Amino acid sequence: MRKILLSLLFLSLCCTSLPAADLSPIVDSQTIAVIRIDLKQVDTERIMRFLNDEIADIVPQIAPSQAEAGQMILMAQGGVMAGAMYVQPILKALQNDGKADEMFFIVDKTAITEGIYPLFAAIPAAASKPKEEVDAIRRQFLQNQLPVTFQRHGFVIGMPALEEMGLADKDEVMSFARSRFANPSTEKRPEFAEAFGRSDIAGSMIQAVVGDVSMFAEEMEAMSEMPEEIRAKMPSEFEELMELNKVSQKLTQEKLNYMLMSLNIQKPELTSVTVMKDEAAAKEMHELNEKTMQLYGRMLQRVQQGDMGQPGPMEMGILSAISGLMGTMGTIKPELAGKEILFSLDAKVYAAVKKTMIVMTNLWMQESTPLRNR
Repeated sequence: MRKILLSLLFLSLCCTSLPAADLSPIVDSQTIAVIRIDLKQVDTERIMRFLNDEIADIVPQIAPSQAEAGQMILMAQGGVMAGAMYVQPILKALQNDGKADEMFFIVDKTAITEGIYPLFAAIPAAASKPKEEVDAIRRQFLQNQLPVTFQRHGFVIGMPALEEMGLADKDEVMSFARSRFANPSTEKRPEFAEAFGRSDIAGSMIQAVVGDVSMFAEEMEAMSEMPEEIRAKMPSEFEELMELNKVSQKLTQEKLNYMLMSLNIQKPELTSVTVMKDEAAAKEMHELNEKTMQLYGRMLQRVQQGDMGQPGPMEMGILSAISGLMGTMGTIKPELAGKEILFSLDAKVYAAVKKTMIVMTNLWMQESTPLRNR
């Protein structure tokens, strides 16, 4: 029973600003994703208040005792404060001295396959930008462990120094980054320009665009597999769900144009947009999503009715969390419009996801306690 519920929960969980700069010189066929941060909207004090409130709410629900909860809250809130003290001066320097409005993080396929840390940090720095502003940006890279800093094609580009973490040699990273951006890209990746230029995400603090998922084909296929001993205990709908998952993965590999997620902290609201290459593919993906949700509902109903065995206290807790999450998600109706599938997640969905993760954390802590006490 517990494995069935855990598998069901895992599957359910998987499921006015300035226009962004012209990224065409630094994105090419090796670019997997680009994340844009609107520096003007990064309100560290507001974020710190939100995190502290969440810590005070979540920790007592997962801590073994009131005393341990108090210690964990103090440690976590201290970490939040330390992080804010680190980030605030960097933001201030970038915004005030460097006159930077936005910052990008670029996920690079070549860097991943060659074992180099895959994230590049990039801040627009046009040729007309005063030298003192460019120097201010470069100094912030250097002072905050981003030693690979150089101006290329209208951007100051940096890459984290991970030699201390054993992930990449500093000289190797520097050499790679300089060769990687030696010349402006002439390859066309119009999906990034289209995604960042959308009016419906204007005003969001963070925007992430994924334009290529082909290199993750094997990983995605592996995630859809389940050990035979677990599959044997799953409801009959599970096999149909796995088949739908395979069809969805294949469609994503062949017909995805881009996926976009944006976070607006003013509402708050998380918006997701999947843009396919044609309307037929979008309709098929939309129908697959609807069928998947229907299967989840049928599986959950069977478990609730006891068709898969009588759940114990822990299983009932998981069942309650899944039911709440599915009930909340069921009120969200993705919109199909031409080649696009769009839906927004509001505070109610966040609360349901948080409740589910608290239940999962408690389960993990209970099942791992014997191992920790050995």
